[in-house]
Amino acid sequence: MTAHAPVKPPLQVVAVCCGQGFPNGMAVTERLKLIGRGLTEQGAVFDVFHIGGSPFPNDAPAGVWEGVGFRYFPAATRREPRRARRWVANAAGLLSAAMEIRRRRRADGRVVVYSTLYGAENLVLAAAGAPLVVEITEWYPGRTERAFRLRFAASVGAVPISHGIERRVAEQMAGGRRPYPQLRVPILLDPRSVATSVPGPVFEEPYLLWTGAPHGEIRAHLEFLVDAMAAVRTRHPRCRLVLIGNFDEQFRAALVARAARTAGDASAVEVHGFVPRDRLAAPIARAAALLAPLPAGVRWECCFPTKLGDYLVSGRPVVSSAVGEVAAHFTDGVTAMLAPPGDAAAWSERIVRLLDNPGLAACIGAAGRDLAVREFDYRRHAAKLYAFLNDIAACSYASPVRAGREGGRAGEGDHHG
Repeated sequence: MTAHAPVKPPLQVVAVCCGQGFPNGMAVTERLKLIGRGLTEQGAVFDVFHIGGSPFPNDAPAGVWEGVGFRYFPAATRREPRRARRWVANAAGLLSAAMEIRRRRRADGRVVVYSTLYGAENLVLAAAGAPLVVEITEWYPGRTERAFRLRFAASVGAVPISHGIERRVAEQMAGGRRPYPQLRVPILLDPRSVATSVPGPVFEEPYLLWTGAPHGEIRAHLEFLVDAMAAVRTRHPRCRLVLIGNFDEQFRAALVARAARTAGDASAVEVHGFVPRDRLAAPIARAAALLAPLPAGVRWECCFPTKLGDYLVSGRPVVSSAVGEVAAHFTDGVTAMLAPPGDAAAWSERIVRLLDNPGLAACIGAAGRDLAVREFDYRRHAAKLYAFLNDIAACSYASPVRAGREGGRAGEGDHHG
């Protein structure tokens, strides 16, 4: 009778997010979808644990989306509108998720937690005993930057989205007592996602399009775009700025009033609510240009807007700012239109060039798509990410919290991205 070696269980990756929504959501949601799809295609089991309710329409508290499992902790999918109750629900959900991770860890040691959370929440996840890897897509300078150290204290490695973040994480961890591996994974896209039979909203052409979550500092971006429309309208009076996101009524009204003052016509801007991603392909494909403004500063030099993936794969021309990762990947007038940050005149000039030259716009859109497909196709990065996470699991990484308590050997099997 021939003895058979035990079958090694598949790698389990538990992605933890909060307040993003799944499967409907914004940038973090779409990135997790592509990461999950890529890892499952590599043979891993990938589940999303969503802490608290969603600000976007999601009805199922648990399920499977294209092979990616998801579950809400607690089970309510709608976000509690009252802040105190929301905090209690999120705290209870975080503890429940940590307990489920601990259960999986004890049943099968090949579990890695992939956290998109910031701050002390990661200490709770790390206490569950599974090795914790943090994804870092934003870098906030100053006081918030110091809070990032909690993420590093709780985790055994990081997945930064940009070179700028990768460098800053390395500086933070320099001289530490343990290795801290990183694997940079840029924005991700699926070149096949532009094909859709789902009808989206239809707007009168020509129009410029921005989509996203209009919160915090992003509001200043949108005010900047409204101001830039004044010069665009002098050359193309029929052109409008279309904004799509979960706008509140007060900010919606403020943008329309601003357009009336700066462009002399409130109809220069249209502000619409949240539209699911599968219905965005149609308005993206019809836009004269797709806008992604970024100001100057450390935060924006380090970020790499995930929505650029959806923009670029459409083949429509992108107008963005010559900042950080965007400036490193794209060439002004060739693969995108890039303007100095905060320069409304330069933005208007580049938009007008696209409106004046449809042939140029088509060439830039096609070149941008070709570059993006070469560099950002999620399948291009899936094998490297799987190997990175699998090494962490296989080398018996323990979280620093658990290692300190149990004498584990955190740090073996260093993997540098």
